[in-house]
Amino acid sequence: MRETLTASLSALRSRLLHRRALEALEGAAPPAVLARHAQLAGRPDAARPWLRRIARDALRLGRGDTAIQALRDALDLGAHGLERLELLVLIAEAYEIHVDPASASQAVDDAVTAAQTGGEPSLLLRALIM
Repeated sequence: MRETLTASLSALRSRLLHRRALEALEGAAPPAVLARHAQLAGRPDAARPWLRRIARDALRLGRGDTAIQALRDALDLGAHGLERLELLVLIAEAYEIHVDPASASQAVDDAVTAAQTGGEPSLLLRALIM
């Protein structure tokens, strides 16, 4: 019982420390540092925009693999609705431009399926014209 309580308190303390670090460093640290602190603070909503920025910067530098990983990490952090659809389309674009056209096709299919079920015609159109 004591070990469980100690572990729980340690986890809570760790999240609090990462939350404080995120607040202190926001705007001053690289996006990867901020995304990591947000994730460890239990703030996926704060991590996803930083992961998108990592992806955008990586694409600009021709690092498609880094961009795709950052976008997939953002998806894994519980993106829903329009945000999820946008991430899926960005992943498809990243595959098409920088990595693997065959994977781009699968990513487009995923985006189309999500757009159809999510009722977002503009993203469906964007996915279909890729």
